[in-house]
Amino acid sequence: MTASTTVQPTTAAPEATAYQRPRYLFEPFSWHSVPITATKQLPAHVMADFAGEVQDVARGVRTVLQMIEQDRLDAENVDDDGNASSPPLLSIGHTANLSRLCIATLELLAERAEKEIDWVEERSRPA
Repeated sequence: MTASTTVQPTTAAPEATAYQRPRYLFEPFSWHSVPITATKQLPAHVMADFAGEVQDVARGVRTVLQMIEQDRLDAENVDDDGNASSPPLLSIGHTANLSRLCIATLELLAERAEKEIDWVEERSRPA
């Protein structure tokens, strides 16, 4: 005895083609042109060392700028007779010196970042 096979009509919808997202003209800004997949081939310690330096510099600059801002706010806090509630933390000269220190430090950090970006780009180019 042989069983016969019958083909049943299907009510399923036809297979949809995959939607392809249009390529947008806007691309987010980046200081480098290294694709994310290329950076996975680089030694992690290189990125970790630089990230540690950035963190140290950022925290140091933040502390200096907080001191300058607090001193400025304290100078504005005067009583009815025009007397400051506390002596100034910094002289005008100290404030100027610390401000220039922050500017120079951030410039050095930017230069170092540029060198790191160049280093990464050189090593991520296809052979």
